[in-house]
Amino acid sequence: MKITLDLGKLVETGKISNEEAERLKALAAPTTASLALNILLAFGVMAVAGGVIGLLPEPSISLAVGTALCVAGIWLQIERRQDWMVLGTIFMLVGSIVAALSVAVLASGHPAALFAATIAFSIVAWQTKSGLMAGLAVLALSAALGGQTGYRNATYAIAIHQPTVSILLFSALSYAAYLLSKRMAADNARVMIIAARTAILIVNVAFLVGSIWGDTLRPFAEQFGFQPPHISRMTFIIGWALAIIAAAVFAVRANRPWLVTTCAVFGSLHFYTQWFERLGATPVSILIAGCLALGIAILLMRYHRNKAA
Repeated sequence: MKITLDLGKLVETGKISNEEAERLKALAAPTTASLALNILLAFGVMAVAGGVIGLLPEPSISLAVGTALCVAGIWLQIERRQDWMVLGTIFMLVGSIVAALSVAVLASGHPAALFAATIAFSIVAWQTKSGLMAGLAVLALSAALGGQTGYRNATYAIAIHQPTVSILLFSALSYAAYLLSKRMAADNARVMIIAARTAILIVNVAFLVGSIWGDTLRPFAEQFGFQPPHISRMTFIIGWALAIIAAAVFAVRANRPWLVTTCAVFGSLHFYTQWFERLGATPVSILIAGCLALGIAILLMRYHRNKAA
């Protein structure tokens, strides 16, 4: 569990000594450096993977290159030579991403290929203790259910074609990952927590889509040969609100600041979405919405301040 402390304020109030503050700073320094390195590594891996795919537009060739990189990374991991461990991890990350995307392209985005990518990313995440791969595994599973993102002419788009199934599946996945994290060592627990958090984000996006469009469960209904039921927008609106409240209560009791912040962000998004869908963007509605946003921000700041005190 990560805890934020204001060392300067703690010294001023006499709760810790200057020597204790310096010792805590020294302990925090490696963690800060590790965070910066992991962020840089994540961006670098994604850039290299994208560059390899761009330079090798033929999916079969990029699949071979990705597979070779992944195998080389596994071999370096098995050899466990300290000087080559980082290189082996990078090879595994880049190779698995390139190979998985190549398979998805060759299979024309078939769900089976995306499920295979989910499994591959999960294995690599476990082997390399990579939070990036854990997040990609969850996103690949969402893509297997029809989840999509897009960008065009300064416009971002996101699609969840199965909001009901996505909510149920990723809620269960998030809770299971959270429970497993409590039984694991720190490195593995961190990977599971990242997977759980990614799943929570997908659940909220699915609720957002359902609150606007509703859901019909058409693909599953057609597969089993019955008339697809229609789940109304109001069902998602009420369900989303109840889910956010329940998650916020759990987060406060379990001392999970990230989840508290996430509930506040998506709770605000939920409120504003329904607000403007029904009231429109008038000066009065914008003014009231802005005042409410400031109120939520103040409450959230007080919560984090109280947790740090």
